[in-house]
Amino acid sequence: MAAPLPHSPPNKDAHVLVVGAGTFGLSSAFHLASRGYSNVTCIDRWEVPSKSSAGWDISKIARTEYASPIYTRIAHESLDAWRESEPFASAKLFHQTGWLHMKPADMPQSLLERFELGLENTKRYGDGSQIEYLPDEEAIKSKCPLISGDLKGWTGIFNGKSQA
Repeated sequence: MAAPLPHSPPNKDAHVLVVGAGTFGLSSAFHLASRGYSNVTCIDRWEVPSKSSAGWDISKIARTEYASPIYTRIAHESLDAWRESEPFASAKLFHQTGWLHMKPADMPQSLLERFELGLENTKRYGDGSQIEYLPDEEAIKSKCPLISGDLKGWTGIFNGKSQA
């Protein structure tokens, strides 16, 4: 087997092509440029925002409750960047509204365990200070008065640090 080629970062003047102007492509191009790479080009088959991107429409949920610690950390870093980093902060593109996650009494155990792991990861790797447990129908409807219907046996959480 051949020895691996030595790896060194490209010169900051090197031409860098990012294919795909969706959420990850634009983020990659932005971070390369912010790290001093001066010839970064990002292309997509659509105009920005890319219609094939997960970030294309205006209705998004930015949450931090992931079972994967890596996703949880990335989510916290991303939310911090939207709130604090330029040009995003001054553009007021991020509206922190919080998000509600509700669970029926008959939620499968595997999904319940995955969600609980996500909550633990949020507390461990980020900011869980605005997580509010909603133990019953009354608490859910008190938090979100527009919700109606029978929610007997339902519980939930509201994370005020997220965005919906």
